[in-house]
Amino acid sequence: MISNDVTAGNFYYCVNHWFPLQSKTFYNAVDSADGYHSHSYIIDGSCVGEFRDTTDGKVVQTIKSTSLDNSFLDHTDLPKYETVSTEEGVTMMFFSPINIDKPIQVEIKDAGTHTVTATDKRIAIVSIIGPINANDKELISMQYATVFPGKTAELIVPKNRVCALVSYA
Repeated sequence: MISNDVTAGNFYYCVNHWFPLQSKTFYNAVDSADGYHSHSYIIDGSCVGEFRDTTDGKVVQTIKSTSLDNSFLDHTDLPKYETVSTEEGVTMMFFSPINIDKPIQVEIKDAGTHTVTATDKRIAIVSIIGPINANDKELISMQYATVFPGKTAELIVPKNRVCALVSYA
């Protein structure tokens, strides 16, 4: 597995790649030593997520995800023991709050022009599959820009590009 992390104020995001025929089990909860990933987005490939209530318990939920469908997942209400398995490999971006007392919300934006207005909370625009354009500034993949409270940004997301808007929940 290959990983790359970026800290963006109140959260961090990371891109992970699992090679073909890999599997990893981890405890995905706010008290985890491995960190807590509250949301994920599949950039490329596919995987199967199996979710358990205990380390070696039975699978209580299975989610098959691909970059073509089921690409965004909110992990906040899923069982905390996760196993990710691949057949052909998968590249995913995870979003994780830094402070467990301040959960984050993540909204995915794809092709189009969007107005992003931060009222009482700042909003980070994270380029997942770039480049995208925020207020005439190009953001390549893995870059982010912040919209502060009281400010607005015009977001242009070209076809086949994707970004996330991340703020406190």
